[in-house]
Amino acid sequence: MIKKRFFILATFLMFLIVASNFISAQGYCQTDKDYYHAGETGTFYCYCTNNNERYQTGYIVWKLANGTILQSTSISSGNCKRNYFGTSYTFADDFNVSTNESHVTLFTLYADGTGSVPNWYDLESDKPYAYWNFTGTTPYDCLIKNIRYKDPINLGDVGAVEFEVKDGVTNKSLIYASCTAEGHDVSGAPLVRIPEMGQSFLKTTDKGTIAFIHKMDEIFWETDSTYLFEFHCHSLPNVTNSYNTDQVAFLSNGSVAGMKSCTFVSLFNTGSEDYRQFSTAEAIGIIFLTFFLFGLLIFTIIFQMRLSYKNKIGTDGTLIVPKTKYVKIGFTLVNYALFMWILNLILALSYHTKLTIFSQYFEFLFSALISLSYPLFIVIMIWTLYEIAKDWKFQKKTQELLSLGVRR
Repeated sequence: MIKKRFFILATFLMFLIVASNFISAQGYCQTDKDYYHAGETGTFYCYCTNNNERYQTGYIVWKLANGTILQSTSISSGNCKRNYFGTSYTFADDFNVSTNESHVTLFTLYADGTGSVPNWYDLESDKPYAYWNFTGTTPYDCLIKNIRYKDPINLGDVGAVEFEVKDGVTNKSLIYASCTAEGHDVSGAPLVRIPEMGQSFLKTTDKGTIAFIHKMDEIFWETDSTYLFEFHCHSLPNVTNSYNTDQVAFLSNGSVAGMKSCTFVSLFNTGSEDYRQFSTAEAIGIIFLTFFLFGLLIFTIIFQMRLSYKNKIGTDGTLIVPKTKYVKIGFTLVNYALFMWILNLILALSYHTKLTIFSQYFEFLFSALISLSYPLFIVIMIWTLYEIAKDWKFQKKTQELLSLGVRR
């Protein structure tokens, strides 16, 4: 009876956790920084978690505390469950406002920054705005300026981003600064890093410029989608005998730049065309791996079923717990992970074979199972602790009864 109640409670708990991921609504926006400097570019981006927040039309307004509107852009939230949306604003080199006031960027119904976009201001968890401050630069700041890139980028084409890195105080070019870039989807999952494994950083040229080039041919990119890329540049002090001397940058006048750091975030859109070439060898490889994992999954399921789970009572009345009992419980997670891997491979194959309807179905199933994985792990842990506590309690009670029998 206790075991039955436990499984009912565990199932109900899993249902509540998973349902909360699909039912709860949240429209959320943020700026890439809390503080901005003159001459740099800020980005405001948003996403949502509920269907009624999608495809809502409004304006993204960059607004000062005194009411001055810096920029107002008409925009639709689009399919914000699957894609970011947002705008960027570049502060002029001579931009100057009070550093003691908080300014705001927000997604509103009207161009003057007023009005509530339908379904974006309904809940306390909705946050279609972000506050930011303006401040002067310090000797530890660098600035990413004169940003140029092609947008949108068709899949299979080569995407490129170029910009200049400047010293935050003198505005001189930062030469040989170390830079990296990372791309993320709307879930925040990292997709690419530039440079790739084997190289730590890219370097700015003797003009202080740098270009990031990447061919958009990986299987995870989707057409007509928006991704977020973060660009980071830095320089380290020129410390004698330091192993980080390759990360020392110089100013255009030849002096050592010292400790510097700067970041730029931008949204990138993919086009409606897909020029990626999916080779037969890749398809065969995915199919072969899928069948191999499917066979492995069947084997592990059969192996799990054959493991002993039930406790036994010894001839002397003591409780015998099979050593494989908790291994059998743990194999539930192993089999779940294998099934997720197989589903992910099927999803990749459906993308490349342009089976749009099937890919959307598998993507929904994959998202649902991802949401289920965390509560499943919690339930398995509770299940394991419950079995351990129950066995320990029964063993203790049995020993007490045996000890009483010996005394008699």
